[in-house]
Amino acid sequence: MAFYTVNHDILCDKISYYGFVGISQQLIRSFLSNRKQYVSINGFDSSINTITCGVPQGSTLGPLLFLLYINDLHLAMKKSVASHFADDTCISFSAKKIKSLETVLNYDLKIVADWLKANRLSLNVDKSKLIIFKSKRKIISENSFSIKLNGYKLEPADQVKYLGLYLDKNLSFDYHINQLSKKLSRANGILAKLRHFTSKDTLISVYYSIFYSHILYACPVWTLTTLNNLNVISILQKKCLRIICFSPFNSHTNNLFIANKILKLDDIIKSQLMKIVFDFKNQNLPEDLSKLFTLNSVINNYCTRNVSNKGLYIPKISTKSFGINDYLLTYEKI
Repeated sequence: MAFYTVNHDILCDKISYYGFVGISQQLIRSFLSNRKQYVSINGFDSSINTITCGVPQGSTLGPLLFLLYINDLHLAMKKSVASHFADDTCISFSAKKIKSLETVLNYDLKIVADWLKANRLSLNVDKSKLIIFKSKRKIISENSFSIKLNGYKLEPADQVKYLGLYLDKNLSFDYHINQLSKKLSRANGILAKLRHFTSKDTLISVYYSIFYSHILYACPVWTLTTLNNLNVISILQKKCLRIICFSPFNSHTNNLFIANKILKLDDIIKSQLMKIVFDFKNQNLPEDLSKLFTLNSVINNYCTRNVSNKGLYIPKISTKSFGINDYLLTYEKI
């Protein structure tokens, strides 16, 4: 959610609720109060008006004040779960039956609408996205359910973009791979032109900037896709390395990866997963990810080799017809 109508009076009340008292409270009130603005176009100035809502864009306190303002939205939810990351909000719920999904979400979305009105926030429903995660074998008719927000029926989307990651309804990440391959192809085009005017060291730096960074983002998530999809990205990476080294289009790349100290896609995936395991063993993972593995446990009542070696295994997950995170709603306001 991108809010620009944060009400100052409500925000000051919430600041007091969160324990900002005394000098801290006075400082924040002073930061928000008596701000004025006007518009100037071609030498013509509008009248000066006092700002009574919103937080100063680009300021140090702006993000903190915004988070304090929306931090209690999740408390309004009855059965759904609200997740916030900056101005991007996701509401999720899982169920075995589509009717249960419909009932709970309509009830909680009514609460969300009331919360927005109480906090004097507006919402662009046209930018609200609904997606139902399900197995490819599960067929759902769009006429069999109706989920509404402010009286507006939300139509299920095939994929949504959430925090830079494209999530499709089957969690196959096919669409994300398609978009990622386009970015990597553009990066290869840039490197193909740039290589004639700069050194290899510079090209490798550019590789890490415009190619490797896209592969690295959310790597442990989107790499759960099919081997065919991974092969598409691997081919683009090999092509990128041939461009940097002025090698023929069909040359082997093993020696090129070693000589330039660049990790292959498979090695990148393994290194990222190892970092997650390392953080798990050192208890540095966020609470939501701390249940990814089970350490030093007996599996199926047998003392396995991994148990004696303090190994890890992935615990079984009791799935539902519409998944553990099968419903996702993201919404924004401009």
